[in-house]
Amino acid sequence: EKAKILQKSLNGFKTLFRYTVDSHQGVRVSPDSLPKDKDRFGSQMASFIAELKRKQARSIWISIPIEKSGFIETAASLGFEFHHTKGSVLTMSQWLEEDSPNRLPGYSTHYAGVGGLVVNDQEEALLVQETHPYKGEVFWKLPGGQVDANETLKEAVVREVKEETGIKAKVEGVITFRENPCFLFQTHDLYFVFLMFCTKADNTIQKQTAEIAKCEWVPFKHLPEKM
Repeated sequence: EKAKILQKSLNGFKTLFRYTVDSHQGVRVSPDSLPKDKDRFGSQMASFIAELKRKQARSIWISIPIEKSGFIETAASLGFEFHHTKGSVLTMSQWLEEDSPNRLPGYSTHYAGVGGLVVNDQEEALLVQETHPYKGEVFWKLPGGQVDANETLKEAVVREVKEETGIKAKVEGVITFRENPCFLFQTHDLYFVFLMFCTKADNTIQKQTAEIAKCEWVPFKHLPEKM
């Protein structure tokens, strides 16, 4: 929903760049809309970035083909950073929310994610709703997220559950996993779901406001209504 609102708010802004707005309120500039002239690129991009910040876009991405490598220095001067290269194209990104840390994902051939099916001694399971849900569709899900560099899957799921919900839970084991061969930047994604346990009286929900809109203990018998 927020991505649609951002797209609509930008419709009246005139720019030579063609672009799309992704589900995380990021703006992706089409490479074939880059001008031939480096100076024109710089002036137009500076205005575009200023407008995106005013309209509360979260990030901007550009892909620069090797034949326009002279644009790289200009892009860097405007705040873009290297993200990844593939073939003869360099992708650069910029986080636009000045009051929050950069949350853009790193680049890799594979991604690994974790989710925690956290249950308590009252026969309840922990569910969350994200502030910026995938494709803008609000739904209940398990707490979890991306595995950080040099982190085990077990460490990652304990950290993600604690960060998103404030709940400190013990890992009991792996329930299942799924794979997506066409994830971010056409890379492979592996997602592991862990069974976790905690005592309700020893934990208080403290949701992470930046990423989590809602967090609730749901009785087992009501799970089919939520999921």
